[in-house]
Amino acid sequence: MLDTYQGFFDPAPRSLKKLSSEVISDFCGQCHRTWETVVRKGMSGVSNVRFQPYRLENSKCFDGADHRTSCIACHDPHTDVARDASSYDRTCLACHATKGSGQSVLEQSKPKSCPVANAKCTSCHMPRVEVNTPAGLITFTDHTIRRGLQGEPYPN
Repeated sequence: MLDTYQGFFDPAPRSLKKLSSEVISDFCGQCHRTWETVVRKGMSGVSNVRFQPYRLENSKCFDGADHRTSCIACHDPHTDVARDASSYDRTCLACHATKGSGQSVLEQSKPKSCPVANAKCTSCHMPRVEVNTPAGLITFTDHTIRRGLQGEPYPN
């Protein structure tokens, strides 16, 4: 486990790709807050949307051992974050095959395909949320992967 609780940061491991999703999340959480830190400090409500590792680990599909649900499955820490929702479609469709596509999905998890669309997945399943911060109003992408239903309460 990474030592984020003493005020020290662990050095970057030789290869993030060799680590489990849970350890990667803890590593990224040194700056972006771990699930444990958010829970221990009682950070609830819409303001915790800023804590991407926490939000990702709250996703129904998160599996600490499955590399398809890690921070680096979608983001290269050495490049700028992609802002276009369609740039993440390939990662989403690696698990969620489109209907009639012939793509295989892991037999053990059998994720459903989206009945609405097969493009710009994050625009619905990872909605953008505006948060009033000391620096002003900032928009964050909610990393809790879910079905965002109209009128549904914001998930902690």
